[in-house]
Amino acid sequence: MNNEFILVLCTFEKSQDAHIISEGLINKRLCACVNIIPSIESKYIWNNKLETSSECILLIKTVKSKFNQIKSEILEKHKYENPEVISINVDDGSEKYLAWINHIISK
Repeated sequence: MNNEFILVLCTFEKSQDAHIISEGLINKRLCACVNIIPSIESKYIWNNKLETSSECILLIKTVKSKFNQIKSEILEKHKYENPEVISINVDDGSEKYLAWINHIISK
């Protein structure tokens, strides 16, 4: 079983954009599952000014070998000038769930 699992995070201003991109990632078998958390508040510095935005966030479950494809797909379609596309290593998890991720991605 592939043991290099990651969680990819990406924020969006519009839920519709998040749904479109997540469905594309799943349909291309770049990930097994995406959670869309519909309402978060983000605070950040942009153009030397403190900004606050309402956004949604994607939690994308995949493997490290798919990250560059996911990143390219998001950067190509995302409407932000500088979208968040980061990965977090998953060190451990339910063996059955991780096997399911591998099964879905390998089809």
